[in-house]
Amino acid sequence: MKRHGKLDGPGARAAPRALLAWEYGAGLGHMRGMEIIGQELKSRGYYVILAYPDNAGINHDAVRQNTHFDEVVPVADVRQLTVPFRRPTPRRTYADVLERMGFGSAKFLYARIKVWQTILAQAAPHIIVADFAPCLLMAARHRVPTIAFGNAYTLPPTGIATYAPFQNVPLVSNPGAMLESVHKAAGLAGCYQPENLPEVFAADAQFCATLPQMDPFASQRSQNVFPPLFDMALDVGQGPIGDTIFAYFTDCAADVLTKVLRGLIGFGGKTQVYGTLATDDHHKLCRNTCVDLLQATLPMADILRKSRFAVSFGSFGTVNAMLLTGIPQLIVSTDVEKSLYARELKRHGLVASVQNKAELSEADIGNVMQAATDDSALAERTLAFARSLPKDICDQGRVALGDLADTLI
Repeated sequence: MKRHGKLDGPGARAAPRALLAWEYGAGLGHMRGMEIIGQELKSRGYYVILAYPDNAGINHDAVRQNTHFDEVVPVADVRQLTVPFRRPTPRRTYADVLERMGFGSAKFLYARIKVWQTILAQAAPHIIVADFAPCLLMAARHRVPTIAFGNAYTLPPTGIATYAPFQNVPLVSNPGAMLESVHKAAGLAGCYQPENLPEVFAADAQFCATLPQMDPFASQRSQNVFPPLFDMALDVGQGPIGDTIFAYFTDCAADVLTKVLRGLIGFGGKTQVYGTLATDDHHKLCRNTCVDLLQATLPMADILRKSRFAVSFGSFGTVNAMLLTGIPQLIVSTDVEKSLYARELKRHGLVASVQNKAELSEADIGNVMQAATDDSALAERTLAFARSLPKDICDQGRVALGDLADTLI
């Protein structure tokens, strides 16, 4: 492992500057990834700068005090500077995802690229790690060595002409028109103009942090994938050792959480639930039942020591934590990203899953829970998979990313 720079004395040299940034997506998942990468790069002697969306729902004071970063730069949200864009649903291919991200508007893309160009001029990085950041990738291309970082959904493959369909629904977006918008914005900003839509995620190196069994793009992805990044010590392959079911539900509508809670109460198993948007009504609903609705989330290590089964909407971190420890789980998917993870993992026999459609009733949820928790074969496959993984898998991804950065500067 390279150690960069000297702090003082004769021959001292400045530390290389690393810009870590994400562009799309809110919440702690992206932030945790940046923290892990920042910690690794700082340990190698980098000066680490974080740029993050100022509308990402992150505590700005906490970010400024984070010791994994030497500088932090909130990035202005440019949506209000541009014309509104459509948000199509459902999505047939990743082109529909890009439409939802604003790629139908050259004005929007140009504004985003210009914001990143300003940040690049100020930060003067020697290396960039860009998480779900296609406009940053376009701004940096052929200018600064860049690693495109993400998971199986936020970093789709490059080196392909078009995206394969996710599901058999009509294509909502117009890929040709979007590519014209990309060309117009990139041309005005003086950037390289990608030859096709998948190329907006091109970089000097791709770092897709995912278990291969979760990758909906496995058939199209030519680049290697790397182990997911974790900021916790997991006992890989420990298996279910508790007697509690853990349920984790993030950012869902109140009526959806109510339906799921009623389903879990009807199921009747001892369950601890954390819902990020739980209300007083939800707490009243669970009072004096088998469901303990937590006021705050527990440390993941505590959860894993207590849990025999898990149920969630399919958030990437939760699903991976259960897979690596060998705890069987049910995914109640609420959007395309989670549905894709559930589909791939179910195909490998590693999860039970159900889609949260309008017709899914409280009784249905209880019945699915009963079937999944009774499925001894699912539990056996999950544990066997976890025990097939390297014990140090949680460190492998972090170290591999640091080594990749070292090779690029």
